[in-house]
Amino acid sequence: MNWIVFIIFAYVALAMDRGFDLLLAIDGVGPCFSLVLAVYVALKARPATVPWALLMVGLFQDLSQAYNIGPDSDLLLIGPYCLGYLAGGVVGVQMRGLVARDSPISLGVAVVVVGAFVHLVCVGLLTLRGSSIVNVEPIIDWSAANELLRRFFIILYSAVVAILAGAILIRSGPLWGFSVSKGHMRRARRLFVGSGKK
Repeated sequence: MNWIVFIIFAYVALAMDRGFDLLLAIDGVGPCFSLVLAVYVALKARPATVPWALLMVGLFQDLSQAYNIGPDSDLLLIGPYCLGYLAGGVVGVQMRGLVARDSPISLGVAVVVVGAFVHLVCVGLLTLRGSSIVNVEPIIDWSAANELLRRFFIILYSAVVAILAGAILIRSGPLWGFSVSKGHMRRARRLFVGSGKK
């Protein structure tokens, strides 16, 4: 994978997340372009590359999200989104054999599945931080149930955007320098040889 192209796309996706947040929001819920990009990379990049790429997307998300822990006091937490996207990357790699990786509809379906794991891990870690187990300042007005519901609609909105924008990402494939893994080539060869047998 071409890392320069990835970083440019990741930065643009993050800028769109923040810049279009209010413009595209419906009842306070907007799409997450970074999630769409992360799922695309998880489906197309080499398996060894996916964890590092999605950790970077998660880091961008962590650095851009501040949590209110008191009057005039916001906190940046590095970790919840990093680990969430890392878990999502593992799921995305495992989904490769179940979806058509060059289909916008498959990208939208994968966004729902991967996004669920990303946000479950993220909300779980943030909820654990505010529990009695961890003796630190809790996030003000934090509710795991409300967050999961809000993020569920974000995932659905992102899936719709993924279907619409999937064609653009798929057409940009040559820029990324994705390579077909040997394991995938062997599976494809077995399928091809097997289909020729009578």
